[in-house]
Amino acid sequence: AAVYKPLLDVRAEYLNSGFDEVAAKYGSFGTYLKDGVGVDSRELARIKGELLVG
Repeated sequence: AAVYKPLLDVRAEYLNSGFDEVAAKYGSFGTYLKDGVGVDSRELARIKGELLVG
């Protein structure tokens, strides 16, 4: 289990590195979702409706 722990951790530096890469390649997270992942505005609204509270 100890061998896998680093793979399961969520650390700020890991997340920040991912966000930095998205910004460098796509300019914004919105552009990443649209061009990189293929999520259009309609699909994004559906996802937000299912995952966000408030």
